[in-house]
Amino acid sequence: MYRICNLLLIVPAVMALCEPVRATTGLTDYRTTFRQAWQAAGRGDQSAMRSHLPRLQGYLLEPYLRYEDLRQNRATANEQQIAGFLDQHRGWAFTPGLRNVWLKTLGRQKRWNALIRNAGTGRVGTEVQCHLAAARAETGATADLLPSVQALWLVGRSQHKACDPAFDWMRKQHGIPESLVWRRIELALAAGNASLARYLARFVPSNSRAWVDRYTELMIRPQSAAGISKGWADRPRNRRMLTLAVKRLARRDADAAWRTWQQLAKRYPWTEQEVATATYDIGLYSAVELASDALARIDRVPVAYRDARLLEWRTRAALASGDWAEVLGSIARMPDERRGDERWRYWRARALDALGQKSEAAGLFDGLASEANYHGFLAADRLDRPYTICPVEPNIDKDRLQAMRAQPGIQRALELRAVELDSFADMEWQNSVRGLDREGLRHAAALAVETGWPDRAIFALGNSGDLRFYEWRFPLINQSQVMKKAGQHRLDSHWIYGLMRSESAMNPRAISSANARGLMQVTPATARQLSRRHRLAYQGAKQLLNPEYNIALGTAYLRDLLNDFNGNPILVAGAYNAGPQAVQRWLAERPITEPDIWVELIPYFETRDYIPRVLAFTTIYDWKEDGRARRVSSRMLPLTATGSRPQTTDVICPLEG
Repeated sequence: MYRICNLLLIVPAVMALCEPVRATTGLTDYRTTFRQAWQAAGRGDQSAMRSHLPRLQGYLLEPYLRYEDLRQNRATANEQQIAGFLDQHRGWAFTPGLRNVWLKTLGRQKRWNALIRNAGTGRVGTEVQCHLAAARAETGATADLLPSVQALWLVGRSQHKACDPAFDWMRKQHGIPESLVWRRIELALAAGNASLARYLARFVPSNSRAWVDRYTELMIRPQSAAGISKGWADRPRNRRMLTLAVKRLARRDADAAWRTWQQLAKRYPWTEQEVATATYDIGLYSAVELASDALARIDRVPVAYRDARLLEWRTRAALASGDWAEVLGSIARMPDERRGDERWRYWRARALDALGQKSEAAGLFDGLASEANYHGFLAADRLDRPYTICPVEPNIDKDRLQAMRAQPGIQRALELRAVELDSFADMEWQNSVRGLDREGLRHAAALAVETGWPDRAIFALGNSGDLRFYEWRFPLINQSQVMKKAGQHRLDSHWIYGLMRSESAMNPRAISSANARGLMQVTPATARQLSRRHRLAYQGAKQLLNPEYNIALGTAYLRDLLNDFNGNPILVAGAYNAGPQAVQRWLAERPITEPDIWVELIPYFETRDYIPRVLAFTTIYDWKEDGRARRVSSRMLPLTATGSRPQTTDVICPLEG
């Protein structure tokens, strides 16, 4: 056993292990040729792509080019050729995608027998499921087919046109009884799909079709539910639709939903589940909107239906009104595992302290203060105690690390990253580490550190629970650029790192589902605005994957936000995550000056967790520099204040020795 390299202090004896594997001249040639071939394939130039293949014989990623060739030519490819390729490359990242698009093609070509032969048992999308149902209907393999087609039909949206043949077969089998039609109508209206509901009206008896119009009007104008339903008989479907309308209204206007429910509540003998359906969302969104009587509304929800989510928002509603006794009561009703979370231990301590139960509060704060997280740091601030940060340097087995490096999927992942096919690299890595035990994840993290892939190390350690491996979890990258821009824009470099670590897990090529890119997750739209404002030449979205340019834009944006929000870091972090307009709206709707309470009341769960994460990560980066840290509370200014209140603390590790 030996200790793997420390990112700041590399031991000479293991220097070679810590350096990325150097590409040989031959490997460099392979990579250059592969990139050229992949670009040709992307242009649809099959001839150029195939011309490179002879020079890639034996190269690890050569099958990726054959995959791309088969993907583009799947309509004319030989069945045995694709089936054999898929079988040969089970476990490769491209296999599920190629299989799915090929099955779609077989279905569109109505090659029913080939489709059935190659469908297998893996997961496929809706279109393929519908093609398979049609194939079974056409070939007579209809045993137990009807329930599967009914399940495809019974959704609240219009299905892919590939489903039409299967649905035609189902109708011929008399497989759409009126009860099933009404179930789908209800699903469509619950999904806000009025056009589908109206279409489905043709499948119910003519004397019932007017009810589809009534229910549709109810969903379009839920605020008028009491008037629309006046005179309706007491029937289960009528009650279901009315509770659905109230639920729908609660999401846009909890007060209006409450008034509507009060009118409807006396009209029918509602079941407990129907009462819960209506009152749950009223209570939840009343708390989110911080309605004055949110607690009373939540308490109208039947006890059996008050889950952890509702109790958490009941706690926040009590926080907003300053009712510390109700804060304590709400937390006491949470499930044990939720009540033991750092967040709710902190708020329980705050409630006890506010209610004068100082000794019990101090005990809770004391326990929290030994933890290196946002609420632990806040607890230490309350007690004026040093922060407790106890790093661990992992012991890594050299042979096990080498065995992991030799895994085919890991080798493919590393090589895909080298040629910048990042999405495939991520998939190959994830396929390889899925299901690893704690030791396996540690070694995966070690390999990721060794190969300069910090986000893979961060995610592996998060899954293993090894949160005290601070050197691996909080790397310092692009230091010269960060320090330069911190000085230029008068920013705290540790705060930049805390935000960057929260945004991208230090992956310079990260691309989010919202198309935010790079280390600081800048979107192309924001980049265009910032580039004009700060005179930074912008040449397109690809440029945002350049770390230096990304940091330049991200830090410029931070400076702009600091100017806009009076230098308040928590408001700036919130605006960076959710947008400045959202923060301005929350300030108007939530006139609360205590910053920890204000953060807890943010309605967006992502931002509510993001700000504490940035603050905690910033504190770790503080500590990494010189063993001291600026207190989290010094960055949490009252929301009416300006400027900053620097205050540092020693950091201790009483667990050592």
